[in-house]
Amino acid sequence: MAFGSKSVIILRLFAIFKPLIAKTKPQRYSVLINQESLIISFLVMKHYLNILLKMNLLKKLLIGLLGMVSALVIISLFLPSKFHIERSQSIGVPREVLFDQVNTLKNWEKWSPWHNLDPSMKLAYTGPSSGVGASYNWQSQDANVGNGKVTVKSMALGDSITVEMDFMEQGLAAATYKFIPTDNGTNLIWKFDQDLGENPVNKIFGALFLENMLGKDFEKGLSNIDSLAKATLPTKIVPLPMSVVRSR
Repeated sequence: MAFGSKSVIILRLFAIFKPLIAKTKPQRYSVLINQESLIISFLVMKHYLNILLKMNLLKKLLIGLLGMVSALVIISLFLPSKFHIERSQSIGVPREVLFDQVNTLKNWEKWSPWHNLDPSMKLAYTGPSSGVGASYNWQSQDANVGNGKVTVKSMALGDSITVEMDFMEQGLAAATYKFIPTDNGTNLIWKFDQDLGENPVNKIFGALFLENMLGKDFEKGLSNIDSLAKATLPTKIVPLPMSVVRSR
């Protein structure tokens, strides 16, 4: 049976001095034996009491953990399974310039907030270079980037572009870019929608963290488009017709 170091020292001292006391003071020997028995009994009781206290603490921790998990599951029942976020920015260039930055997928390498996270990320383009059917796959060893696929699903020329984003095990999402002409240029709106399902962890993560995380990325992406569009502004801009819708 294991006792604390102090308890072992006390018992060893008793063992050392017992023979000496038995020879020199036999009348005290019986008292010493009784005291030793009491101390051993006390130490045994203390040992098992500590075990019971630890078991009780563990039980309380397990009950607390179970209660926390139950509370999170109940809370998730009242949270939406569909996640939506959008950000917008007024940019002082014509919509024709901004539309091409989004519609041509290779341009995403210059402004997407996620492309700079992993410079060694592998990209593979398929289909047309722009418009409906344009697509690319990405592969990354970075856990923050992962693997996935982007495909342009529909386009209203000069008005909006919708792409499907396949995050593999994390599911599908849709991103929509809306181009609204203004007196000073264009108001670019970037929307993102994803069905998180009924998994409590996904729903709570979406409600507590996803908005803030993606919001910062979207704001950075819009700022990048702003800078890129102004830096590459052509001398002659061909006007685009409004709302020529194509889809796949």
